[in-house]
Amino acid sequence: SSTQPRFVALMGMHVQGGDQHRVGKLPRLLSSVERQTHRCPFLVSWSAESAADDDCSGGGKDPPQQHRLSVKSILSSCQSRGVLFALPPASVSSASASAFASVSSASSGAKRSQFQHYRRLWDLLRGGEASLLQRTFLVFSDDDDLWHRDRLDAFLAAAQERPEAEVLACRRHLSQGFQADVPLDASDEVVSRMLERGELLEHTASEEIGPGLFGSSMGEYFDLAVHWTVFDAFFRRHNDAVFENPFCDIRFRTFALRWPGHVYRFLPSRSENWMYFYDRPVMPYISPPNDADKKYLSADLPDISKIAGIRQTLDCVLFQLVPVEPPFRISAKQFAQELVGILRDQSPASVAIALDRCKLHGVEVTHG
Repeated sequence: SSTQPRFVALMGMHVQGGDQHRVGKLPRLLSSVERQTHRCPFLVSWSAESAADDDCSGGGKDPPQQHRLSVKSILSSCQSRGVLFALPPASVSSASASAFASVSSASSGAKRSQFQHYRRLWDLLRGGEASLLQRTFLVFSDDDDLWHRDRLDAFLAAAQERPEAEVLACRRHLSQGFQADVPLDASDEVVSRMLERGELLEHTASEEIGPGLFGSSMGEYFDLAVHWTVFDAFFRRHNDAVFENPFCDIRFRTFALRWPGHVYRFLPSRSENWMYFYDRPVMPYISPPNDADKKYLSADLPDISKIAGIRQTLDCVLFQLVPVEPPFRISAKQFAQELVGILRDQSPASVAIALDRCKLHGVEVTHG
């Protein structure tokens, strides 16, 4: 139907040298996508640690190159079954807009964050036909997770139930929990049986967004389907530093759930449909130091690991404080109480880091 909501799935992934176990989960994910009762185009942008010649073969390759070739082989196999259409290793932004109608893959040798990959796919999609975009919802996937076979069916039903909605937010969230290890060859039926045995962690969010920061911290942006209007606005309104940030997912989820248009928070009609399995154990995430943290070293803050922790906390909070509509501003009171105020160390050095993080991500601190 020319008026029925249209779904396009997106995935961004980077392959690193020590990622053999993660690469091993990619076929599992793609198999669950292939088994969807409601199929949709699936666009993939990926990068790898090594950008060596694609044609080299044989033994003696370094691990990054082996993983890169493994991913290429997996994607090629899926292409032969019609699950993927792999573009040549080139910039997505220069690819033909006709790839919008099929599953696409583009690789890049340089490391990119997940949302840098999504930005490349946004560049591709926005060249598509306007009438298609106006009825398009985007759904998202990581490369090591699993979809229930009725995931897209449930999103379609929600879109049809609330045609005014621009964000569809599934309130059910399924994750690994504390100990469970899902086999590399698992299907969605295996996940369902593990859930029935109580081996996985299931969380059902409330119908309304909780107050304060991290009010719905159990959820992920993979629980969302967003209309093209929302997706397009996100990439038009933010700068490259936001997309590069490892916590851009927090900003995107906040942006979508606080979207001024209609947000429909729903549960699938079939109770056995867990939608999306997020294959991560429940544990705190600690951001490792990076090269950008070195500029914050000082006599007052000589510990780069401590700086990395401060930077992580500030970015995670800042991305939730900033409004959806530009200009992106926070008040001096918000800066002092809700941003710097959340830190244990509120020294001048920490305040300076907070000001720099605001500036870097295009956020103005207003006075008066």
